[in-house]
Amino acid sequence: MPKPKGRWRAGRREIPCEGSLAVDFEAVHMTVWLVQYRDEKERSLEQRLQPGLLEMWRINPYAPERITREAQEDDLVVIWRAKEKTKPAHRQRNGGGIVGWGRLRLAPRLQKQPNIYFEVTHAFPKSPIPRNQVLADLGKHGLSSGQWPGPVSLKRLNGPEEQVIRRFFPMAKENGTSWHPLQSGYPPSWASGWGQDEYGVFAEITVETITQRLRWCPQGAFRMGSPTTEHGRVEVEGPQVQVNFATGFWLFDTPVSKALYQSIIGIDPAGPEDQDHPVTSVSWKDAGEFLSKLNGRIPGLNLRMPSEAEWEYACRAGSDTPFEPNVARQFSGQNTTSEEVNYDGDYPYKGTQKGIYRKKTVPTKGDGFRPNKWGLWHMHGNVWEWCADIWSNSHDGAATDGSARQASQQADESVRVLRGGSWGDLAGDCRSASRLRLAPDYRYDTIGFRPARGQQGAQAGAAEPPSGSSGQGV
Repeated sequence: MPKPKGRWRAGRREIPCEGSLAVDFEAVHMTVWLVQYRDEKERSLEQRLQPGLLEMWRINPYAPERITREAQEDDLVVIWRAKEKTKPAHRQRNGGGIVGWGRLRLAPRLQKQPNIYFEVTHAFPKSPIPRNQVLADLGKHGLSSGQWPGPVSLKRLNGPEEQVIRRFFPMAKENGTSWHPLQSGYPPSWASGWGQDEYGVFAEITVETITQRLRWCPQGAFRMGSPTTEHGRVEVEGPQVQVNFATGFWLFDTPVSKALYQSIIGIDPAGPEDQDHPVTSVSWKDAGEFLSKLNGRIPGLNLRMPSEAEWEYACRAGSDTPFEPNVARQFSGQNTTSEEVNYDGDYPYKGTQKGIYRKKTVPTKGDGFRPNKWGLWHMHGNVWEWCADIWSNSHDGAATDGSARQASQQADESVRVLRGGSWGDLAGDCRSASRLRLAPDYRYDTIGFRPARGQQGAQAGAAEPPSGSSGQGV
């Protein structure tokens, strides 16, 4: 087992930690809440810090619901002294470091107040512990490896969440190697947050005040395209091709929002309102410019367009029905309604009752909709999403490793593939296998995009680190 490297999270503030204590993944069961202060401004805490002290701490006030939802009695609270005007990675130097820890106490906390109370159990403000020694020192003071939360815990895990961990725990391949985005115990170097929940592994990036989540799409196989018996099928959706992903990849859990696009590009092509909606009226070339600029802001991020094989694999999330069943629950994926998918409700699928026609996009997540089994929002409807591929009139010759097609069957053809359907389309256009082609400079108010990251078939080479790589993550 490699050295664990986890994250102590308080609200959205995250600081990495590392050490030598072994981690039992199946014993993960609690949160570590980091409380951080700058010693030049808040010496009063340090002066009174002693075992038995019941201390109140105000967590980032913009996210009190996270504390209400996730904090559990006896969760570990670690007290971090940060030096003024230093970056997080350097705050253990020049007197900074861990000056104590304690256990969370929920009883004193007033309901709906963004505060936590913790009882100090260990205090050593005169001799703060450097970050790289914290795990070892916690072990010396009686915190066993079975109690340490490890690199995948952001909250106390219940039974179903433990099953999620087992599902994503590294599995041996036929060649004897294994791979998993958190296997090394290191978070991705580009991530501002990370963890696992009922949908699987996620990582987050933060640009200014905007946080975007990426979902891990695990290695596996599926049949791209629609069967000849599927209602609404057209010839360009066939023939079905078996695609095998030797390793997984990251995908934005939502289309790019207007807020994120404007923070990178500086303008919103569709206007300033509804910043939590997907950006629209962006061409394939516009999306490429956005990716280039965002990658330049976050070292090692390396976002790109997904291939259409990756897009459909992620949309299906293990299903083979016209719609993903967790999204389209009413008909178990065989059909859907406009309450589940944002399309033109005047044109339902396969003879179902007419529904809502909203005539516009909806927010990128929430608002009464559900994500699919892998935690991806609006893979059906809302906006069409650009893919990397040059258009082909069929799936004949599609790469079986999931790579994007970069050579067209038509002479001088450069149009690109879009997937997913939109708010202005028929329900049948929002099926998992549905395809559209448009010129790369075309813009319309039904078109957006969703970036990907990670290995893309044979094209990627060594795009991801091998098992056990240290320090960089995925």
